[in-house]
Amino acid sequence: MLYTPNELNMPLARDAKILKTGLYFGIGGFSGEASYTIDSNFLLLANGLTAIGQNQYSFDGGAGYYHAIEDNLNLEVLLEYGYGRADADSKYDILFGEGNATEEDILHGSYTRACFQMDISRTNWKGGIIGFGIRVGSTFPRGFYYREILSTSKPGTPNQNSTTPPPPATLILDDNTYHSTTYAILVEPGISFNKKVGKHSFFHTSIGFSLGSGQNMTYGPISNTIYWPVMAALGYTFVF
Repeated sequence: MLYTPNELNMPLARDAKILKTGLYFGIGGFSGEASYTIDSNFLLLANGLTAIGQNQYSFDGGAGYYHAIEDNLNLEVLLEYGYGRADADSKYDILFGEGNATEEDILHGSYTRACFQMDISRTNWKGGIIGFGIRVGSTFPRGFYYREILSTSKPGTPNQNSTTPPPPATLILDDNTYHSTTYAILVEPGISFNKKVGKHSFFHTSIGFSLGSGQNMTYGPISNTIYWPVMAALGYTFVF
């Protein structure tokens, strides 16, 4: 995928001079995030993600404002900007394909992303914190290239001077190449739950969805190559 969204980084901030870091494993791969509350209302944050099975990564950073609405209810507003890159070349057999059919996918591209995010968090009994957030932003792809090659094997031409069977020849069934894609508008809601399990640690789980619009970002012949619509992660958050 060119764009695999990271889970929403919800700092769920309440107090000044607090550092939070998180390490998670999810659908998109391994991710990490951090936030630091500068004072009683402003914070900084950063995120990073690396995908599984291909050379893909993304990172971003930003700042935000947070405010306690009441004792157990908190609001935060965040602005983020980042960069992502994907380079992959994978070849695999097509199940139930005739003649040892294979598919090769080659993808190269990068993008920048700008986002606005709003979260509401609530502290429940026994150290549980639940957060509801929504991230709205745009991705701007650059240098996008994708090639899909479908091929199959066929018997080679016999060699009259040899008893060794000829190696199979490759027949190209289909060869599609795309060189560009357009920006996308993304709406990404999510929910997270943090349960305190130690003096400085929380068990963390989250799920969310990435809903987008834009030519060839969610529709069209290469939609399943440049856009992934689901976010989910498990891991731990550490608070200092």
